Amino acid sequence: MDRIEYLKWLRAESPSTTQQLMAWLHRAKNYNREMREHGEGVQIEEMGIIVGLRQRTNLYDGECLTIHVVQLPEEIQNKGWFKSFLKLCCESNPWRDVIIEDVKNPHLLEFCKKHNFEVLADFYPDTYIVNLGNIVALDIPPLGLYEDYL
Repeated sequence: MDRIEYLKWLRAESPSTTQQLMAWLHRAKNYNREMREHGEGVQIEEMGIIVGLRQRTNLYDGECLTIHVVQLPEEIQNKGWFKSFLKLCCESNPWRDVIIEDVKNPHLLEFCKKHNFEVLADFYPDTYIVNLGNIVALDIPPLGLYEDYL
């Protein structure tokens, strides 16, 4: 599915966050650094949830699944959506690491430290390499739809 087909699919079917993530991962595995799509990544949207993903980040050698934007509607914040999303990312990631950029939220920062996430580089002290084993081992429900978190 190329970019145009993907945009038509989004408009026609309103796919869930999970469906959008899986479709992007399937496409992104075939991107190379010369392709515009490689640098741009994707923005996933569902009912006010916005997530930005790329397959690279600064000071990381190689490709990775990078979460660089997460915006959740207030009504579903602190209800487990992000943990379930992160676990899905860890389980589905075709590359070596999952990285969360620019962690400013104090709750997320505490979560990163509690689960032994590694700081990517001294230059980026708020960017973390996710401890995949710790996240995959979490006993949390699979990522649901927006309505499941109300």
